Amino acid sequence: MFTYKRFFILLASLIFASCSTTSKISIPQDFSVSSVELYLARASLNATDFEQYNLNNNTLFAECGSLIRGKHKATQQNIISTQKETNKKIDELVWNIINADQKIYALLKKPGKNESLFDPGKFLLNINYSSDKKTIHTSLDNISSAGTKLEKNILKLTKTIRKENKNRLCGFEDFYGIGL
Repeated sequence: MFTYKRFFILLASLIFASCSTTSKISIPQDFSVSSVELYLARASLNATDFEQYNLNNNTLFAECGSLIRGKHKATQQNIISTQKETNKKIDELVWNIINADQKIYALLKKPGKNESLFDPGKFLLNINYSSDKKTIHTSLDNISSAGTKLEKNILKLTKTIRKENKNRLCGFEDFYGIGL
């Protein structure tokens, strides 16, 4: 009986150990993210709400407000110095996003026009890295209900940036399906 217990404990520990292994992301030494711009907008009953973030040189500029007659009216603005761990996580997520299969980019849904409550909203991501750049323009609903690995990485990047802003912009912990 004693040997069966040992056997099952050994077997269980091997199973759990194999499930918890993670693969390291190998980012080239010369890779660097110089800036990330993020824009989220969605129509509500009264106006169109927006949040935008600009991460540049470890400084995050964040603002939110309403879009009224095509003009942005900022209600709140924050400037934050980002943490080293956050910058490393952003580099890894950006690396995964820019190295996604090009065919997957074509599957991203088109952004909405923010004309009604049933509009899917707008999501814009501009990434400047090393000596190149990547722009992703899709719907907010597409990212908030991420299905593909690319969409999930974009959602993780968005949440990482939103979470860095400790003082919740305009009181939104959740911006139309995109939480922290």
